[in-house]
Amino acid sequence: MFSPDEKLVLTICQNGTRKEARLWNAATGRAVTVAKSIGGIIAGFAPDGKTFAVASDNGVQFWDTATFRPIAEEVPVLGAEAGNLASLAFAPDGDTLALGTWFKGFIQEPRLYLLPVPRPLRTDLERIRLWIEVATWRTLDDDGIRDLDARTWRERFRRLQELGGPPTR
Repeated sequence: MFSPDEKLVLTICQNGTRKEARLWNAATGRAVTVAKSIGGIIAGFAPDGKTFAVASDNGVQFWDTATFRPIAEEVPVLGAEAGNLASLAFAPDGDTLALGTWFKGFIQEPRLYLLPVPRPLRTDLERIRLWIEVATWRTLDDDGIRDLDARTWRERFRRLQELGGPPTR
């Protein structure tokens, strides 16, 4: 499936007995990251494309598409044993993930799990560094702390504005 902006492709493939979710760069056709599992996998993108989820026998792992890293610890899901995963869908606002399973107990029955979607912690180190340098007129480099001259300060200020200004919550 394509990400909402069509820059990434999320696939499920089998590698021997192991299934994997792979995230690909749509322009280059190169794999960006691989989420491995020993059982069945289903996956999908959040509506904003900033997050994708991979469900496996162990539970659900949420990923940040900007960093290609897990957002939080894997969320275990009761009844998500091998072959029991049926469907996965994000709510239109992206805040909730619905996971459908078949629970294999005495009688097979469908189950629905609604999971809150964790949000990635966005750290914009360049903006933070530039904001501190512009606010203090100082920089920290290998030689220690030094004062910025007016030309360098203007360059840093201009770059900070290009990045959206001072960091906010």
